[in-house]
Amino acid sequence: MSTRIHGINPIPAAILDYLKSQHVLSLATNDAQGLWAANVFYAVEEARQALLFLSETSTRHGSSLLVDARVAGTISDQQRDIALLQGLQLTGTVRSVRLHRLHRAWRDLYNQRIPEAAGRMTPLWLLQLETLKFTDNTQRFGHKSTWIRT
Repeated sequence: MSTRIHGINPIPAAILDYLKSQHVLSLATNDAQGLWAANVFYAVEEARQALLFLSETSTRHGSSLLVDARVAGTISDQQRDIALLQGLQLTGTVRSVRLHRLHRAWRDLYNQRIPEAAGRMTPLWLLQLETLKFTDNTQRFGHKSTWIRT
């Protein structure tokens, strides 16, 4: 998926590279029971500026997504050296893509990134990124850059 959708503010290369270098998203959801967080494996869908992940609707976070598609999340590495720490905070909206025309291509993209998931029938979701805040201590301590979808 390397095509770009026209009219969208491009995600800066440093942020996109970081997204691609990681694979676990801590996803926060909200429903009538309140806030919830869960870790999910993800793949980057560059053309849509989105993340793909699997989740059953029977899970707390999966059922929450059916109620409220708005999410927040974090992605971070686990460096012991604070000067090397990088991480992302994000917001977006999530939707099931089971009936989308690109479902098969997106499933293949996800399975390439997370091969252990190949063959699973778990529903695939698309998290449309709205905001990204990247902290990169390799630039300097507390260096931040922000991306907002326009």
